[in-house]
Amino acid sequence: MAPVAEPLPRILALHAFYQVPGGEDQVHRTEVAHLRERGHEVLDVTVENAQLATLGTAGRLRATVSNPATAAMVAEHLREFRPDVAYVNNVFPGLSGSVIEACRAHGVPVVRVLHNYRFACVSANLFRDGKFCDSCVGNPGVAGIVHGCYRDSRAVSAVATLARRVDRKASAGAHVIAISRYVRDVAERAGMDAARITVRPNLTVPGDASPADSDAAPREVVVFAGRDTPEKGLPDLLTAFALLRERRPGALLQIVGPEAPRELTPGIQWLGRLPHREVTALMAGAGAVAVPSVWPEPFGLVAVEALAAGTPVVAAASGGLAELEGDAVRLHTPGSPQSLADALDATLALPRADAAQSARARYATDFSPDTWYRLTIEAFAGAMEDARG
Repeated sequence: MAPVAEPLPRILALHAFYQVPGGEDQVHRTEVAHLRERGHEVLDVTVENAQLATLGTAGRLRATVSNPATAAMVAEHLREFRPDVAYVNNVFPGLSGSVIEACRAHGVPVVRVLHNYRFACVSANLFRDGKFCDSCVGNPGVAGIVHGCYRDSRAVSAVATLARRVDRKASAGAHVIAISRYVRDVAERAGMDAARITVRPNLTVPGDASPADSDAAPREVVVFAGRDTPEKGLPDLLTAFALLRERRPGALLQIVGPEAPRELTPGIQWLGRLPHREVTALMAGAGAVAVPSVWPEPFGLVAVEALAAGTPVVAAASGGLAELEGDAVRLHTPGSPQSLADALDATLALPRADAAQSARARYATDFSPDTWYRLTIEAFAGAMEDARG
């Protein structure tokens, strides 16, 4: 007699969308769609963080720490949908740790994803005054309040720090997914149980936007896609590109995300925000994708999307990005435009067909949807087993 297959876990997915759309939001959408494609019943419960503005200042701050409205909403979904596991990408600030408490109260195991360092750093990026800072890792986080690390306000930083403590208390015993070994190490330093941490990359699914001739023709095109914030390293890239143009006068830099400055520079295209499909198409047609972050990037979603598109990557040797070193990924010294220019020059010199083959092979080996799904299901199984025991 053939063994009876275990039913697939029913999943309650929780996420608070950021006011400025980012990689976490894209990942959440991709993951929910992929889990459904794999046959799971997924109830996707999301809120827009911008909605908190309707509560007024005092109400917004209270809801950031503890939000009875979202807790009640999630409790109702738990009663009606009866999930086997809750899968949580982000609760700050629109959902708050209250939704985790609701899951625990209903006996539903929780799997949290650590996309950033908010569990240990009020600004979520281990970055202050233009340099690395881990002063609050493993302690109550007084330094983050003193320095006003969240939105340049001591008062708001105090509220966000309190919200972090409430969230951590609610999440005690939850299983955790760290999107890189670096994030795992910070989580362990912050006091999380190493036995309940799974290291698993973010999900990227290859699109169909790769130009048919991208493997054949060498392209002196560099793509940057990211927010216009200091930690993303765009100023270093602009300086590095000027050095690169001295060697490669025909090189082109395409910048996705930030708005164009008043004074334009030859060889640089400022494209603003673009749909995700258009961004991956740009990557597929480039000779290199640059990820010059000067903060310890937790993972590097853009880098892996580039590999999936068949394009080699030049990334900063810090945080989770440093773990990408290998086939189709060349590292540079963070904060060094000269090192970045040298790495870009060497990458653009690669034969395009060989580079594309290497990038796609690296993606298939380390970051495929099958790898993501296997590790995700292992985390779900661990959380569900703990709940039963």
